[in-house]
Amino acid sequence: GHDGVNNMFHVKAQSPVALRYNDKSVLENMHCAFAFELMKENEETNWLSLMNTSFAMDPKEKPTDLRQYLRRAAIEMVLATDPTKHNALMDDLKALIQAKSIQAEGGLSDAKQKQDAFNVLLHAADVSNATRKLPIALYWSRQVLLEFWAQGDHERSLGLEVSPLCDRASGMASVPQGQIGFIGFIVRPLYQQLGLLLPEILQAVEQLKKTEAYWQQKKEENANFLE
Repeated sequence: GHDGVNNMFHVKAQSPVALRYNDKSVLENMHCAFAFELMKENEETNWLSLMNTSFAMDPKEKPTDLRQYLRRAAIEMVLATDPTKHNALMDDLKALIQAKSIQAEGGLSDAKQKQDAFNVLLHAADVSNATRKLPIALYWSRQVLLEFWAQGDHERSLGLEVSPLCDRASGMASVPQGQIGFIGFIVRPLYQQLGLLLPEILQAVEQLKKTEAYWQQKKEENANFLE
């Protein structure tokens, strides 16, 4: 499972899992592979085996193997949670918004558009911490920061360059600014664009504003991690 370090660490350390997946979306590939291996080993949990391998809504259509279809879709969604894919996903999201405006009430009919939508939504869920109620957001922010700094400590002990956001000393002194930056560069633009595609998402944007205001106040107070 996940060992508390990110892809960058695995690649720098040339870990077995990085070697196995050729330095590409290391953890995401590992999670996909483990999930399907576990399902294959235990038929009682293998929901994929329940899928029709020759499905067609219209008898005139060529049948679809739903097992392969769902497996491919799930893999692509998980691989899209690799943080390095964020900019590409934002481009996909803008294209989806444009397609929706053209198609009006027809929705997204193209298979690629639907897959892109699934990918973007899972990515949004993956970075959704700051859109949650403040006590929950603060708890998970703390857990993530502790994990990052533990990785930095480990990298330093191995003589590796400390990864971005993983230096304990500088990180503890600038938590509010770091959280504001993450919200401003990643979360807010993503959720605002998603709101154009799915208006229900705007509820999360309202909560995000409250979280951002909290961290702005902490920045003005010169608060550090311990406070």
